[in-house]
Amino acid sequence: MRATQAMPPHERYICLNTTLSVMPDGVSPGDHSKFPPSTALELLHPIPSTANPAFLNASCSLQDICGMSGFSSTSEPDQSFRFFTPLFVHTGIIHYFINVFLHWLLVMDLERVMNPIRFAVVYLLSGLFGNVFGGSLSSTIHPSMGCNPSLFGLFGCSVIDIILMWRIIGQPSRHLIKIAVIIASSFLLGLLPGVNNLTQLGGLIGGLLVGAVTMPAVYYSKTYQIAIWFCRLITMSIYTVLVVILVRNFYQTDTSG
Repeated sequence: MRATQAMPPHERYICLNTTLSVMPDGVSPGDHSKFPPSTALELLHPIPSTANPAFLNASCSLQDICGMSGFSSTSEPDQSFRFFTPLFVHTGIIHYFINVFLHWLLVMDLERVMNPIRFAVVYLLSGLFGNVFGGSLSSTIHPSMGCNPSLFGLFGCSVIDIILMWRIIGQPSRHLIKIAVIIASSFLLGLLPGVNNLTQLGGLIGGLLVGAVTMPAVYYSKTYQIAIWFCRLITMSIYTVLVVILVRNFYQTDTSG
């Protein structure tokens, strides 16, 4: 998605589902007992030499690895749509079913409160913020996927909902503690391969910001209504500014692996 010194687009890298072992110079693969172990090369590692047929046959260009019709320019990755597409891809069946279960357990009631349009807006915008946040701050060679940032964004909306309905719901502190425990424990999902806790944290921040703009509120007075709408405008501005800053940082910063 971005040109970096760590991963120049013109180089060759280890392909998907491929690993290679590199022995020290002058050492044959049968001499493991006398020499240090070989270095394993995995996905996205640059190959040591294109002159070696074994390396060349196991290598791909960055365009081949990224797929999705490649790049418009071979000299610069330009797949910005990947800020959204990871929301619909999971690392495996376990990751998928964990997220489905969390949606069923925690999100269905929230969708009824919000209505489908608000829900979709929060889902996509918090997911976008999470992926931009994680992509801007994470290492270049560590992929992240899954709807986790959107899920955490909905957790953030739940917090906003509790705050806005504080006078109406029973035992609001108890509900707030409950959602805080759920959020904290859900960061364990970051232990799964391909899941990045930075994107989840970004999704939570994005959900708090977008939720403050979109969540329905009960207006107890005219002054309260004006205050709420003033906060919505400020929050929307903060979200926009942060997205712009993070996207600029993403494309300007070379985060070496």
